[in-house]
Amino acid sequence: MGSLKRTYSNRLRTVRGALAALLWGMTFFSAGTSRAAVVCDAEALCSAGVDPCTISNTHQVQQGCLLDFGDRSVTLQGTLEAEDSGGSFSLLAREIILKGTLRSKGLVDDSGGDIAVGVSEQFSMQTGSSPTVNVNGQGQGGTFSVFAGSIHLGAGTLNADGSSQAGDGGVITLIAGGSIVVNSTILATSGADATGGQVIIDGSDVDLLKRITVSGGSGGGGSLDIESSDDIDLSSGIVLRSNADSFDDTGGIGGDFILAAGGDIQLDGEIRSMGGGPDGGGGTIELFADGSIFVGGVLQSESNGLEADGGLVVIDAGEDITIDNNILVEGSNLAVGGDISLTAIGSIAVEPNRNLRANGGLSGGAIEMTSIGALDLQGNLEARGTNAGSGGLIALGDHCSVTLAGTIDARGSGVGDGGFVSVTAGSIVVSPAASVQATPCGTADCVALATNTGIVVIDPSALLDPLAIVSVIPQLRPCCGNGTLNFGETCDDSNQLSCDGCTRQCEIESVPPCPGDGNECTNDCSPVGGCVYQPLSGLPCLDDGDTCTADLCEAGICAHTAVNCDDGVSCTIDQCVSGSGCESIPDDALCNDGNQCTTDTCDAVLDCQASALPDGTQCDDNSLCSIQDACASGVCVQVGNGLNCDDGDPCTVDTCNSAVGCLNLPDPGLCPCDVGGQPLPSGTPCADADPCTTGDTCDGAGTCTGGVAISCDDFDACTADFCLAGICQHVDDQCIANCAGQPDGTPCSDQQVCTQGVCVGNVCVSAPVSCESGQQCVGEEFCVEPLLGCRSSFPEPGDPTCGADAVKTYKAKRQSGAAKFEKQDLTLTDEFESVVITAVRQESVGNPVAIEGGPIGDPDTHFTCYKARNAPGQPKFEKQTVSVFNELGFLTAQLSKLREVCVPSHFDVSAGALQRDSYKCYKARLLAATPPFAKFDWNLSDAFETKDTTFLKLEHVCTPADVEGGGILDPQSLLTCYKVRDVSGQAKFPGLDLSVSNYLGGFGTQDLNASKPRSVCLPATFVN
Repeated sequence: MGSLKRTYSNRLRTVRGALAALLWGMTFFSAGTSRAAVVCDAEALCSAGVDPCTISNTHQVQQGCLLDFGDRSVTLQGTLEAEDSGGSFSLLAREIILKGTLRSKGLVDDSGGDIAVGVSEQFSMQTGSSPTVNVNGQGQGGTFSVFAGSIHLGAGTLNADGSSQAGDGGVITLIAGGSIVVNSTILATSGADATGGQVIIDGSDVDLLKRITVSGGSGGGGSLDIESSDDIDLSSGIVLRSNADSFDDTGGIGGDFILAAGGDIQLDGEIRSMGGGPDGGGGTIELFADGSIFVGGVLQSESNGLEADGGLVVIDAGEDITIDNNILVEGSNLAVGGDISLTAIGSIAVEPNRNLRANGGLSGGAIEMTSIGALDLQGNLEARGTNAGSGGLIALGDHCSVTLAGTIDARGSGVGDGGFVSVTAGSIVVSPAASVQATPCGTADCVALATNTGIVVIDPSALLDPLAIVSVIPQLRPCCGNGTLNFGETCDDSNQLSCDGCTRQCEIESVPPCPGDGNECTNDCSPVGGCVYQPLSGLPCLDDGDTCTADLCEAGICAHTAVNCDDGVSCTIDQCVSGSGCESIPDDALCNDGNQCTTDTCDAVLDCQASALPDGTQCDDNSLCSIQDACASGVCVQVGNGLNCDDGDPCTVDTCNSAVGCLNLPDPGLCPCDVGGQPLPSGTPCADADPCTTGDTCDGAGTCTGGVAISCDDFDACTADFCLAGICQHVDDQCIANCAGQPDGTPCSDQQVCTQGVCVGNVCVSAPVSCESGQQCVGEEFCVEPLLGCRSSFPEPGDPTCGADAVKTYKAKRQSGAAKFEKQDLTLTDEFESVVITAVRQESVGNPVAIEGGPIGDPDTHFTCYKARNAPGQPKFEKQTVSVFNELGFLTAQLSKLREVCVPSHFDVSAGALQRDSYKCYKARLLAATPPFAKFDWNLSDAFETKDTTFLKLEHVCTPADVEGGGILDPQSLLTCYKVRDVSGQAKFPGLDLSVSNYLGGFGTQDLNASKPRSVCLPATFVN
């Protein structure tokens, strides 16, 4: 262990690092622990360091708590629910996979709760399970929010309903930097006299594969806001619904939909925003895309009432719009039709047999379409007055061209006049199947067609009633740039740019297109602006002959500025030399990558280059958690196991912090005072809420009672010592700081805890403190500035100066022809009694054993175990209950009667001292307070064999025993012995003859034969 010692006197830690670790510790203990069934800390659900985490069963989360799993993946198979009705809690992780339930319901009159999830990678609800999020409220619905790298809802349901009559729907927010896939049902509905909820979805790409409903009552439908920096896809058969219902003869207005995409919108499903009767009108549906929009499903914004107006549908695309299904915004018989507005930077197409209807009983509504490109109308547009009402407005323009092959109907009925139809474009073609009607026409221009030439091509078979009024609007643009010479064009080179022989208005240009102005630093002709004579910057101009000047245009003037010699290589010194120009000189001193394990040099082309130092070169990774550091492939890495922070206490969470070292913080959840509602016995170890006490025990009534305060005295009179978050702190400010006039040897405060100050010649002189305790059974010892002082870890497992080896025993009997064992009486004193026992016969022999390839501390000390019973006349053993801790964890067992005595022994007359106690072994059984023993396999290696071994059950607990006044080396070192057998398929142990010698009890040397494995005894300690 001495070879691994590390000196930290020249590695003082900063206060920021120490305080950060302390804040971490205080956060650990800020979790509420008043009720064992309620969690408020991620480690209560998944121990620190476990990645991935899997959470099963049902857990209540304390109000307002943050479950921070750090950079770990979490799978929730069970349920996390708010402790209180309508409570709130949050989760943070690298990834969360929801297979179970997140729940915070509002009961009685409470609103649903608030659940927030934040993950750096993906939040998913997995198929093959029934994941559920429920923030329903008997009042209004609650809120569920996800902020993630990506979101994939593959199954299940998200609920934020308001359940009472006046309960509004809640809010569901899904925001991701990456893609969002929704294949889970989303519901945020309301009660009969309330308003639907709100769903917000915002990602780089959004696919909607399941229905979303935000319907409401008489307060109106809710809202659905979907945004994507790329595409939005709504699959076929899927319905987005924000309908409204009625209450007390009042109908709600349909809800609001906004879908905004940075790419395309592909709608194959349906969007419905229906109002409630009798007077609730249709809602609003708005689609915005920088790319194209395809409508393959029904858009419906109408009402179920008799007195309700139609709603509003707005479609705005940066490229093309294609309508391949019906858009319905009709008003009822006693109301007005709604509005449909289509705007495209590209073209608009309405496919055959598709209907856009804005009819209304009192008056038709309005249908408007505008595009930069062409309008191809194969379907039907209706804005009729259907119940003695007047026709509405259908306005198609401006467009570069319009082809009419469907029906345009703006007729009135009864006493109502016809409406108005206007079409404006660079060119208009009316095909034979077209029908345009706006009767009865009360004015002369019920049907108005306008082009830039006044020429409209109308097939004689087409129906226009009344006949169209055709007019000339010269500024209407033809389809310039489509590569086809349309009417009014003299050229068309497939673009709308000038300066290439054909102007942006598709007219032949002169040569040159613009007269020159004689200035090399102006652009005479602009493809967009024409003859603009635009000042230029950055282009070469007339050379002035100086190698150290750059001759470039600047805002229309030829300027001669100092040349920039920067070669883009960070480690060269760049300069311009008159006559020769730029030169760059490499300088190694300008390269430093901050890596101790590399040598840095400058390459004039490749910039700084780092070469790895030889592997094994010493370095420092600036972490207290490592013991030795060395370079490996150019990286400073930990060599060996690092600090051992396992304190052997089942009630603590053991971690290592790079700035502090070992943190052994008690966790009340690890050592409760009741199991299944049954209090554990008084004196059972536990952990209270104060990390600055030790020896906490249960009071027998289910409550943990604090033990004694941790002692932080560093025996330095100049420091103030105290405990904070379970860690001792020291502030060096208790002595004088100014030594002027003070006798030599006067203690002084130098503001450092890793040094001690003393006055010498009127100056406070510092000397390093030594943290070497001189104890054998201790790990690394070092000092940490500025607050922590001397710190230490725990010894490595298998350190021969600490603890004890596990022991594997084999059934044994005397060899054929060997002397028979003579019974012997011995006085044994242990934890419970002092009695005379009778050793009856040899029963087994034992070897120190390595577990799963681990070390063996003392390979020379073996055991011989003898069947034993109390000598005649001795008192009967009173049953005892013990709590112990071993490598398998915490257990409580009842000891019933003496079973055997095990004595340290040599095999085959080996030399050397025996450094183990003798043991008195009692038959033992686990009590109900301890979880049932579960069989498991370990690989074991001892002097006889290496085998995979199955542990079957607890058999004995052995206490160290004083035999005939020989004393006890370690009163706390127990053995817990488990019945074992070989895992099937391995070679059978063949048996072995041994000569066994031990010096206790006068047993002498015995010739024995070891046969099959019998038990494995694990070192253990008392914990009560």
